[in-house]
Amino acid sequence: MFRLVALTILIFSFSSNALAERTGNELLRGCNAIIADIEKKDMSVDEVTISIFWTGYIAGYLDSSVLYETLTKTGAYCIPEKGVEGGQAAMIIANFLKNNPNQLHESARFCIFMALADAFKCK
Repeated sequence: MFRLVALTILIFSFSSNALAERTGNELLRGCNAIIADIEKKDMSVDEVTISIFWTGYIAGYLDSSVLYETLTKTGAYCIPEKGVEGGQAAMIIANFLKNNPNQLHESARFCIFMALADAFKCK
């Protein structure tokens, strides 16, 4: 029920700023919230809302990436055949951003790309 309330708050909190480009700083905060949720840590409504938003953002990115790779038969990284779960992706991305703080000002989608390219190099 708590998650439903948080999701409702998230949906109705969108404004014109919601469409602004997200940064690596926001992405790292989101990944940390996802990881806290996976680890069953106590979370505020704000943290749950952030976790839900970024879970969807990362899932959308991964789905688009797989679709692009399938359609073009090319890709800058090679995700395993069984795919990558959202929690795993959040951990990979968070680890990459913690090790590369010089990327935090970049767009979230660029940071996700760089993290996946670093984690899933093609052979």
